[in-house]
Amino acid sequence: MRLLADTNVLIDALRKRQGRGEFLEALPLHGLTLCTCAIVLTELYTGLMPADRPKADGMTQDFVFLSTNAELGRLAGALRRRYRDQGVALSTPDCLIAATAIHYEAMLLTDNQKDFPMPELRFYPLPGIA
Repeated sequence: MRLLADTNVLIDALRKRQGRGEFLEALPLHGLTLCTCAIVLTELYTGLMPADRPKADGMTQDFVFLSTNAELGRLAGALRRRYRDQGVALSTPDCLIAATAIHYEAMLLTDNQKDFPMPELRFYPLPGIA
């Protein structure tokens, strides 16, 4: 099973918060595949101090990279429009993350489930999150 880690989970792992680093390290031992995508890496590296880059490189080097393509762009746009038409403002990055998870049938690891209201999206439970 693929798990797409949202940026907040990776930041917590890098900052050694909530046991996230150990949690992520244990997932492959249970047959789960950790994944990332361009938008998550963009968000992560935007906020990194230069001294933290090697740690982030090491943490994500074995993640499977889920590529973004035209189909994902169209799906993200459709998701954003669907919710905009309902009066719900979603960010383009969150719609791209959701579209990536949906397209690749990956479960999303995030603390921010409220940012991802799509019923077709599945979440993997994080420790300490109900």
